[in-house]
This record gives sequence, C-alpha cells and structure tokens, in this order.
Amino acid sequence: MEKTKGARGAAGIRRGMWMLTRRLPLLRPLEIYENFYSITLTKAGRLRFSKPNKSTSYKAAALEEMSDDEMDSRIWRIRRADRETSKLLLRPGNLVGPSFEPGPELRDDLGEYARVLVVGVGGLGCELLKDLALSGFKNLDIIDMDRIEMLGSQKLVAAKRVMERVSDGNIVPHFCRIEDKELDFYSDFNIIVLGLDSIEARSYINAVACSFLEYDADDNPKEETMKPMVDGGTGGFQGHARVILPGLTPCFECTIWLFPPQVHRRKAFDPDELKHMEWVYREANKRAELFGIPGVTYSLTQGVVKNIIPAIASTNAIISAAYALETLKIASGCNKTLSNYLTYNGVEGVHFKATEFERD
Repeated sequence: MEKTKGARGAAGIRRGMWMLTRRLPLLRPLEIYENFYSITLTKAGRLRFSKPNKSTSYKAAALEEMSDDEMDSRIWRIRRADRETSKLLLRPGNLVGPSFEPGPELRDDLGEYARVLVVGVGGLGCELLKDLALSGFKNLDIIDMDRIEMLGSQKLVAAKRVMERVSDGNIVPHFCRIEDKELDFYSDFNIIVLGLDSIEARSYINAVACSFLEYDADDNPKEETMKPMVDGGTGGFQGHARVILPGLTPCFECTIWLFPPQVHRRKAFDPDELKHMEWVYREANKRAELFGIPGVTYSLTQGVVKNIIPAIASTNAIISAAYALETLKIASGCNKTLSNYLTYNGVEGVHFKATEFERD
C-alpha cells in the first residue's frame, strides 16, 4: 500500500530525530502565504511573491476589512521571515549536516510535523515562543503554572503578537506543574526547550528526557530515542544557552557544578529574616576583602540570596535568538549544532564564548 504524504512525513521524523540526521521542515506551509500572495518557485530555489487582487483571494472578505497599509505591513513581515529562513533551508552549504536535503518540502514538513515543547513562559520564554513561531515551528506546546489572565503584561503582549503574526500556528497551553504530566506526554515531542529559572525543574525535565534514551548492541545511543533539549537562562546583562543531546553531549546533571550549592546543612536559612541576611552580608564582605572583590553591598547580597535578577529585554532577545537557531539546526540539520555551551556577557562590550564540556 502506498504511504500517504502524512505517513511518509511522520515515518521520516521517527527515523531521523537527531540534529544532523532528521528531516523536519522549517517555516510554515505555503498555505499561510496563499491568503495574501501569488507564489511561484524560481529555478534558483527562491520564492517569488506577488500581491494578489483582493477580489480573487479565497479570503477576500477578511482582506477587504484590512487597509492597504495593514496588508502591506503584513506582507512585508511574512516575506522577510520567509526570505531569511529560506536562505538556510532552500539551498545547500559547506557546514550542513550529512543528511540535509534542501528544498521546499523540508520547510513545509517542519511546520506540519515537528512538535516543540516550551517549558516555562517567563521573560525569556515569551521571547522564545515568539522566535520559534516566526521561525516556522507551528506546533508549539507550552507548560506554565500561570494562566494567561494571571500573567504579566509582557507575557500577555507576547502571546497576542504570536497569534497575530502566525495566524495558523497551533499553540497549546498547559496550566500545570511539570510533574503533573505523565511520561507519555513528553514522549510525543521532538524537541524540548527550557525557559526555566529553577535547578529542580531543570533536573526533572533532564531526567525525563534521558529516560527515553535507548542503546544498541554496541552501546551506542539510538538516534530515534533521543529527546534533544535546548536550555539556558539570563540574568542582567549575562546569559547562556546550551544544546543537550542525551547520550552524546553532557546533560544537565553533568554540569550541575556550574551552579552554586543550594543546600545548607544543620541550620534552616530564611532570607527574609534580617539577622540571617546580615550574617550573609558580613561573610560576603569578608570574602570580598580577602579576594579584592569590590562593589559588595547589602542590596546586592540580598539579590543574590533571593535570586532577584533583573530581566533585561535585550539580553532575553539575544539568548532567545540562540535558542531558536539551535532548535532550527536540530530540527532541519541545516547546520551543525552548538558544541555545546554558549555564554554571553554584555556588561562591558558584547562578548560570546562557546565552551565544549564533556560528559560526566
């Protein structure tokens, strides 16, 4: 029996779920553009757009309600997103993965078959949700404990903007704790993207993703059982992003030492207790004097202890861009993924550094 296009696409995803061998598409299917364009594919593999007559569009009624300026603006945004993404997906290059096959089918299949789970929709998560949707990932699920009515204005604006600009996107929210979901829920996703600020939550998702991994007779990880993750975080003018491929690259637990210890034995510490904070401040000053560290104040100490870190929009945008790019690489194989930990420092200038950590 001949397989349908959907069956072929689903089978292809199951066979190739890995950064360099998978065949997932990027950018939304062409149907979204047909609402506003007449589209042809040139011999060079580029899409050519022309603005249709409103009366000939099958959504003419909706277009009639849109002013010329609004339609021109929408067309410009979609054309720009398509043009930039097509540079990666519609033509080959020297740095692509071994199984990368450029073409419109790759891009279309990604929007139709790839499923991405975004865990945590804070300041970074909202920026990430927007970037993923505009990069062509249509099937997005998000987990957050706050309902949209309870979210801050930044999150509300992000959600509205995503739905406005990606009208055919399928964004499914889940208002619950990550522990409330069964393992089968996480197994349905091709890529898990973390926008978390908690070590415990990261460890839990890391354990879930690694639990799906299986090995062959030669003790090599089976590609189809890998559950790739993209993790990171921001704080002030600094941030980081990492790619985790279970069985191939270090997982979260392999680099847990990057975070300061969270457990204080024998005595319960209360950051809201004045005496406790004063003791921490005194000890911090002693250490600062010993190592010549300037700028240690009570407010700074309190911010570190309580994990009070200002969220800066520009930092979130930079790290989110790295997230989305690595997710695109994993899904399409259009380039090799990050190896494997990227740090950003914008305190004095703009500094990026990629560090390759080893598995523990």
